[in-house]
Amino acid sequence: MLVIAATVWLLRNLPAGFDAQSAVQRFAPQIERLRAALPALLPPTERAAFDQRVQALSQERAPLPLAERIAGLDALSVAPELVRLAERQSVGVEDAAKVYFAVGERFGLAWLRNTAAKLPRETQWQGLAVGALTDDLTAQQVEIAAALLAAGQRDAELAPDWLNPRQRSVDRLDRLFADLRAQGTTDLAMLTVAARELRALATPVEKPVPSAGQPSVALA
Repeated sequence: MLVIAATVWLLRNLPAGFDAQSAVQRFAPQIERLRAALPALLPPTERAAFDQRVQALSQERAPLPLAERIAGLDALSVAPELVRLAERQSVGVEDAAKVYFAVGERFGLAWLRNTAAKLPRETQWQGLAVGALTDDLTAQQVEIAAALLAAGQRDAELAPDWLNPRQRSVDRLDRLFADLRAQGTTDLAMLTVAARELRALATPVEKPVPSAGQPSVALA
C-alpha cells in the first residue's frame, strides 16, 4: 500500500523523466525517519487508532515491530508530501509531520478523509470525484501546515498568532464539521462544501501594515 501510494505521488509530482535512483535517495531516508518516529508524532485521535491496530495485529500473533509497521501504513501514505514540505520550509521532516498532523487533529481531517473513503464508487466518475476530494483535503492540510511552519511553529498546538486572524473562518468550519458529524449520512456534496471552507482557511489573510501616509495591507 505504501509503495503504491509513494509511486503514484512521485509520478504525479516529480518532473517527467525523473531519475528513479535519485528519487529513492532523496525520499527513502526521510520516510524511514518518519516511520521510526511515527507513534510519537501522531496526535491523540490518530495515535489511539494506531495503538488499536497494533493491539489487534498483536492478538493475531504478529511480532510487535511488524504490527507497528502495518499499523502505520495509512498515516505514512502522505510521507513523500511531508518530505517535500520539510524541504520547502527548511525544517526537519519530524517537525513538518508534527505540524501537519496537528492541523488534521484540530480540524478533524482524518475523520473527513475516512468519511470520503466510505462514499459509494459505483461508477468511474464517482471514484474520480472521491479521489479528487481526498487529494484536495490533503493539499489544503499541507498548505495550512506550511503557513504555520513558515510562522515558526514546531509543536502540536496551533499558534494563536495564526488562528486569531482567522477566527471567523475557524468558527464557521467548526460549526460545519459539527453539523456533518451530527448527520446520519454524508454525501459527496456535503464533503465538497467542507473542503471549500477548509480552502478558505488556507488562504492568506490581509492585515494592516503601519505606513506613513496611506494604508496598505500584508498577507499572513
